[in-house]
Amino acid sequence: MVGTPKWYQKIGVSYSTVLRNSVSFKDTMFLKKEMFDRLQTGMQHTIPVSFSIPIGSFTLSPGINYSEYWYTRKMFRTWNPRKFNPATDTLGGIDTTYQTGYFAARQASASVSLSTALYGMYVFKKTSKIKAIRHVMRPTIALSYQPDLARHSYANLRYGFGPDDITRYSYFEGSVIGVPSEGKAGLISFGLDNNLEMKVASKNDTSAAKEKKIKLLDGFGINGSYNLMADSFKLSTFAIYARTNLFEKVNISASGTLDPYQVDSRGHRLDNQYVWQQGKLSLGRLTNANITMSTSFQSGDKKSKEKEQQQQDMLNQQNMDAQQEAQARQLQMIRNNPGEYVDFDIPWRLDLSYSLTYSKTIIPDSGGVVTNLNQYVNFNGDFSLTPKWKIGLNSGYDFVNHEIAYTNMYISRDLHCWQMSINLIPFGTYRQFSITISPKSGLLRDLRINRTRQFYDF
Repeated sequence: MVGTPKWYQKIGVSYSTVLRNSVSFKDTMFLKKEMFDRLQTGMQHTIPVSFSIPIGSFTLSPGINYSEYWYTRKMFRTWNPRKFNPATDTLGGIDTTYQTGYFAARQASASVSLSTALYGMYVFKKTSKIKAIRHVMRPTIALSYQPDLARHSYANLRYGFGPDDITRYSYFEGSVIGVPSEGKAGLISFGLDNNLEMKVASKNDTSAAKEKKIKLLDGFGINGSYNLMADSFKLSTFAIYARTNLFEKVNISASGTLDPYQVDSRGHRLDNQYVWQQGKLSLGRLTNANITMSTSFQSGDKKSKEKEQQQQDMLNQQNMDAQQEAQARQLQMIRNNPGEYVDFDIPWRLDLSYSLTYSKTIIPDSGGVVTNLNQYVNFNGDFSLTPKWKIGLNSGYDFVNHEIAYTNMYISRDLHCWQMSINLIPFGTYRQFSITISPKSGLLRDLRINRTRQFYDF
């Protein structure tokens, strides 16, 4: 690009598609009609169009998003009163039939957002070790409209004799590519993101300024929306979050959900009656929250510079989105098979994490409150017994149930071009012992020899 780009040169258009096939069957059905009857096939196409226009200190971003879903099976559900037992069934007596062929569903939306950044600075005295604290606010407001293009993909389903015993279901429930949402929506979305930084005097900085920046909060804020086309409860719940990195070593993140509506004595939410109307200084009731903390320690990598160069070469050769997706799949494989992905160049490593999850649910009609609290600590580490042997452990502890969490022990041996791993899940309902020999090359990773024994305790 030479010179200032024209407005139409800032329009971005992309296309992505996903094709999935999935089948679950008994071994006696292999390559028989029963297996192909259970096959689920679907394709999803997505075409987003984005645009960005700077207006002074603001940024205006219109956009259009179109998605189309293709299916090869359609599900029909009908209520059979003769099979319905009102004493035991809440959603029973349902007959399900399928029709094969080509079926399509669509979803589209248009939006426009306006965002900016506001800066605030508090400067301390010259004699203070803390020089200044900077606060950055990034408010965003957006308007979006979604027509009801998916209404023909849904139908009414009666499940009882009562006049209100009717629910909506999709012809494509359980599809491998999902189902577009039903109904029109006209949303006003709003959000506010913040971060805090502190500038302090640094003795180790040899520059003229001799100052160091410290991030107090990488981000904290709130998001929500208001649906102009909803019949009731137009205001959504509020999502709140915060994240930071202490001493550039401990990652801390927290999030929660606030429900702005009041509830009656039986636990039902009251439309247009908000929590702050009761005189409370609050945006809503805290319905769930979680906080996680994690840190990692490891010895020096013998080939760190070489690996950094390899990663940089990969980023230069491949598309960034495809690279991130491939990395996500690789991380999942590493979690499932830690013994096959050890790094013999790192003599020892230890990862620690702590999570606390809280939820508070009011049960309608009873007025009862169900509070769930989960608290875990997880640790994952390994060390080299010799340059060719590595021993590792992945485990944790549940503080609420007072029991050891899922535990996986492994031993790995470097066999030059090959690698052997022995994995052991020693206790719990699901126990397993396996030996795997596989090539170290990522291209040949599937050419493995595996022997597994599994045990179950009921």
